[in-house]
Amino acid sequence: MAKTPEERKAYKRQWYLDNKEKHIAKCQEWVENNREKSRGYKTKYRVENRDKINEHSRTMYHENIDEERERNKRYKKNNPGKVNASAAKRRAVELERTVGWSDDLVIQMIYEDCPEGHHVDHIIPLQGEKVSGLHVAWNLQYLTAEENLSKGNKYEAND
Repeated sequence: MAKTPEERKAYKRQWYLDNKEKHIAKCQEWVENNREKSRGYKTKYRVENRDKINEHSRTMYHENIDEERERNKRYKKNNPGKVNASAAKRRAVELERTVGWSDDLVIQMIYEDCPEGHHVDHIIPLQGEKVSGLHVAWNLQYLTAEENLSKGNKYEAND
């Protein structure tokens, strides 16, 4: 006699709970043996579900924003040397990534005209993992603070 969909689902769930470690090990082995295929699946998922992923990120960020701000304030207060070193490094990288032919006045105006609640973001990050951009006007954009902070130093060419 055929099982109903609910019975099959319950059976599979129970099997998973009984064999969780074995299942996880088998999945990890498959990923190790099929790195390119696995990466392709992950990329396809991210492309097809970009809105869902972004909404989840925004939701997670908004739920903890006050807590995050307090944690950042405490860190800055307790680690002034690290904070200053990081800021100095950022300024140095920005100077290094500024080209002689860039229009400093336009860049300054972009920063001055930034809408409230937004950040000036480098479209191609200055310190990206795979690619590094320039500190020039055409590489700047306005993003909401949430979008910019969730973006990090990442750049995807298909954006």
